[in-house]
Amino acid sequence: QVAIAADTNAEFSGKFNNNEIYFYTEDNTTYFSFHGIHALADPGPYPLEITANFSDGTEQTFEQLVMLSAGLYGNEWVNVPEEYLDESVIDEEDAYLQPILNKVTPVKYWDGPFHYPVDEPLVISPYGQRRNYNDGGLYFYHTGIDFKANAPNLNVYATATGEVVLTEELKIKGNAIIIDHGWGVYSIYCHLSEFNVSVGDFVNPGDIIGQIGDTGRSVGPHLHFEIDITGTPINPQTWFNQEFPPQEP
Repeated sequence: QVAIAADTNAEFSGKFNNNEIYFYTEDNTTYFSFHGIHALADPGPYPLEITANFSDGTEQTFEQLVMLSAGLYGNEWVNVPEEYLDESVIDEEDAYLQPILNKVTPVKYWDGPFHYPVDEPLVISPYGQRRNYNDGGLYFYHTGIDFKANAPNLNVYATATGEVVLTEELKIKGNAIIIDHGWGVYSIYCHLSEFNVSVGDFVNPGDIIGQIGDTGRSVGPHLHFEIDITGTPINPQTWFNQEFPPQEP
């Protein structure tokens, strides 16, 4: 998150490591930008550039290096049917979802911290884990959090207010729901057994949107949950533990 306090009207834009970042405001005095850092990004310094365009036609630029530290992620081994290791299928699904996740809605729908999407949030696989599928069949990383389910068909809840933009059966993610929370922030719910919402529905925290299942690349009933910012999966736990943007003291 990048926050800017401005005492005059201005339009802000920026880049992080040459990728566009977007700024939003609700009061025209404080501007916020949220940008996802990829879990596979190398540690080290990355350039941040912010440009302010003022109403009088002047422009001001701020540049700074931002140090990324190692995520200290663990390793895990997963066995799935071979059909789910075809990288062309994985790439095709990612390419299909990317335009949906890259869309930036300029309105912020959510308010306060995100809520857990299940009744008993027991994490069985955290975000960022380096994954070895089928003893070397595929190497990747975990793009979200897996919540354990003692049985299928348990409720899955909307984690924050937003608009449902996808309810679809996918090869890898299985039956999946994507909710747009505005300002480039999306939540994704995967491997469901059924949907309780449709595209275009607006949901609030705690609304039942689906049921836990075992569809797609899954090794048993569970919920794979992601939060993506402009197409990049980030650690959902951060959004459960903190409020974005933070409330003023």
